[in-house]
Amino acid sequence: MMVELTIDGRRITIEKTATILDAAGKAGIPIPTLCAHKDLKPYGACMVCLVKNDTSGHLVPACSTKVTQGMIISTGTEEVRQARSESIALLVSEHAGDCRAPCELSCPAGLPIPRFLRCLGQGKTEQARIICENFLAFPLIICTLCPKPCERACRRGRKDSHVQITRLIQYLFTDYLHPLPHPHEYNGKVAVIGAGLSGLCASYFLANSGYRVTIIEKEKLALPSLDQTLNNPALNQHTAFIIKILTESGIEFRFESEINKENLEGDLLKAFDAVVFCTGKGSLVSLGLSADRNTYRTEHEDIFACGNAVEKTRHPARMALMSREVSASVDAWLKKFTAVVKPRQFISRLHRLYEYELNIQWKDADPAGPVPGTGDLFTVKEAIQEQGRCLNCDCCRADTCRLRYLATHYLSAERPFKAKERNTFERYHYPHGVCYEPGKCILCGLCVRLSAHLGFPGAFVFLNRGYDTIISVDGDALPESVISICVGNCPTGALYLDRS
Repeated sequence: MMVELTIDGRRITIEKTATILDAAGKAGIPIPTLCAHKDLKPYGACMVCLVKNDTSGHLVPACSTKVTQGMIISTGTEEVRQARSESIALLVSEHAGDCRAPCELSCPAGLPIPRFLRCLGQGKTEQARIICENFLAFPLIICTLCPKPCERACRRGRKDSHVQITRLIQYLFTDYLHPLPHPHEYNGKVAVIGAGLSGLCASYFLANSGYRVTIIEKEKLALPSLDQTLNNPALNQHTAFIIKILTESGIEFRFESEINKENLEGDLLKAFDAVVFCTGKGSLVSLGLSADRNTYRTEHEDIFACGNAVEKTRHPARMALMSREVSASVDAWLKKFTAVVKPRQFISRLHRLYEYELNIQWKDADPAGPVPGTGDLFTVKEAIQEQGRCLNCDCCRADTCRLRYLATHYLSAERPFKAKERNTFERYHYPHGVCYEPGKCILCGLCVRLSAHLGFPGAFVFLNRGYDTIISVDGDALPESVISICVGNCPTGALYLDRS
């Protein structure tokens, strides 16, 4: 038997055995969920799928409420959003885990340090390099000049000594730079004004996005301030190597060329699709322009700015971040998308660990002390040994965590409900390389119900009762496919496979 209902003003006809979530899905109306799965019966544990039944005036969970004839449902009102926000806030208030590691959070460029270290340890050297270049453009220069807040934030330092992140970067990038692509057709032509650090980084990111880049510099060489202030022959040699690679990749350098209002409006804006100023703020002021800090756009639609033209900074990693963002903004504008505004992502933090929590992370790392020496390059063996000292403080599922995604879209604060004491960090190691952190678990039961649905009841089970309830994994003969499905459907990253 079919029934007709209305969701957000749209009439939908569906079987009477269906739920509101089924009906909304049929109509393409999104409703957030954490504990629901298309192959399982409704569970109603998370309460983030709340909608308003305008017929009764009540808020109801969409995943478990059956449709009825003439039902009128609202999914996007302020009342519904507020109710969902409170459900998500309660789940987040008990979440004991770091979305990102302290070292990563302290890096102004946001480099996912544990991730590139894991790639290095797994023998995926090229992937480790690509991760670093995607965030820093020129990792060796950036990290050599950087005051290294990541190493100061490293929790390993509380046990013996921080992981030597800068030396590992030097190991990966001495005399190395990944060649830029040579597209058959460029997406457009961009002029970058200034061959300082932010200018070179912006040029790298733009070229990597398929643009033909011309760098215009009033001095006789690139990185003029670096050449004048830093007596580092090795770094100067690497800079020359980078310029050579960039030139071979199709980036044009025009030295001893100064930009003024006349040649900007007369030649540059006609010859190029966009112009990016990577100079001091004075150059923009002299042109009667200023830049928006979020989009890096100026009053002139084809002119962008970054680096000190936008924000006065001497931090090289900060310059790399702004260069990456201005490149994305230019790319969006030229492709007729909305100019990029950086999203605020929810970040769960444990902050300072208790000693017994630190010991849990310590047990999973290499107990050896730091590789000795300061200036020498690591050998392959030494690099792998040093990266193995990383405590892997980050969440390996942070980018796919559904709870984090919903918290980003529904919450305005890190933790709206703050208890006097947070939940403690724990980690269990189960058969088949399954790791479980109960502090992240919302007890949605997806893994338990999925394993039973797939014919392996008891493989994933609840243990204990009340606040002490945790997930346990059993069954030595579990197929890898079942493990992958059960772990992969965890909505919070509480379950994951051993990172080694």
